[in-house]
Amino acid sequence: MLETILLGQYDELLTSNLIWLCTSCHSCLERCPQRIELSELLIDLKNAAAESGNIPKLLLERAKRIAETGQSTPVSKASLVWRERLNLAPISPVNVEEIQTILQATEFPGWLERTRSNANGTRK
Repeated sequence: MLETILLGQYDELLTSNLIWLCTSCHSCLERCPQRIELSELLIDLKNAAAESGNIPKLLLERAKRIAETGQSTPVSKASLVWRERLNLAPISPVNVEEIQTILQATEFPGWLERTRSNANGTRK
């Protein structure tokens, strides 16, 4: 990937699924003897790819779900049963209004709409 960047092949990189494999765990930074902040670079690349509409459909679906419910994935019935068996506190309801306020302040709805219209749902 660094070679692609050094060669200036940005379009190839921004349309690649490779950048979306990074989980931003920063393990690469911890292991790199040169302390190259690759995870930070990948965040910038993901943002650039998303702005141009190159974002996996699953991420778009999760972003929409967060905007609507405050959760990236639904809580399963099995999880609720296990929480009860383990005497864990119930999961608190999400304050969706608070999340909507944050999203509005960060212009997330506009970004989501731009990304949807650019992607046309073609990425998987």
